[in-house]
Amino acid sequence: EAKLNEEMRTWHWYDEMLFKYYRDNEWSFRKASKETKIGTKSIFTTIKYCKDRLRENCAEDYEDYINEDYEKI
Repeated sequence: EAKLNEEMRTWHWYDEMLFKYYRDNEWSFRKASKETKIGTKSIFTTIKYCKDRLRENCAEDYEDYINEDYEKI
């Protein structure tokens, strides 16, 4: 989780804020849209972009963790 948070700190504040709220509150896009007044398409696009960045930049560490190769992390 520390690696994910470290990666997220490099993002634009909007992307980081929206993804953290999505992750921590398990929002639906519609509920998030109502609460934030941000369009559902914008939320969907941002969350998809954030997930892609995490997969790209943290996938190897996550895979090492799952395979218990802790010395590679």
